[in-house]
Amino acid sequence: MASDGEGGETGHVNHSEFHSSAFLVVEEAKMIAVRDKLLPHRGEYISA
Repeated sequence: MASDGEGGETGHVNHSEFHSSAFLVVEEAKMIAVRDKLLPHRGEYISA
């Protein structure tokens, strides 16, 4: 994992040669704005 410069975390997982996932941990207040910029991909809120 790495820092995004604002205290959040980023990372990725390679599931296979053709499939991978990436994540960005942000504050709940910023989640909707970040998710909308990632379209057509999706963002999800996961409570800890």
